[in-house]
Amino acid sequence: MDGLSLFCYGPTVSPDVVFEVLDTDPDSSNLHIYKARLPDHKQVAVRNASYSAVIPHQGDYVDGLLVDGLSDQDLRHMDYFEGYEFASVPVKVQLLDPIDIRHGDHDGRTEINNTTFKAGLCYIWNDSYDRLEL
Repeated sequence: MDGLSLFCYGPTVSPDVVFEVLDTDPDSSNLHIYKARLPDHKQVAVRNASYSAVIPHQGDYVDGLLVDGLSDQDLRHMDYFEGYEFASVPVKVQLLDPIDIRHGDHDGRTEINNTTFKAGLCYIWNDSYDRLEL
């Protein structure tokens, strides 16, 4: 696993959406995608919006994907997609299962110890909490 890592949730929890946002072909990509869990955070709805946000919240967790092998350019694409309401912050996520993006195998390729954690970035809500349905 080389490059930058990003925990994705909500609309970007689908590998297809990740590749669309990054403007990347999965067959020629060097990215690795894992089912993952972000501990001590909570996913909440944003009022009057069709997307959600993640906020720190002790004892809760958010399931999503960890995308590994991203370039600085990939992160610029994600920054643009996420917009001003979110800030990318360092997090540690629990790896659950790998996803074979080239063959549509969402059951995993190799076994991962469920206590494996990896550092990465996550787009955390950076706007007023008044806009969230808490």
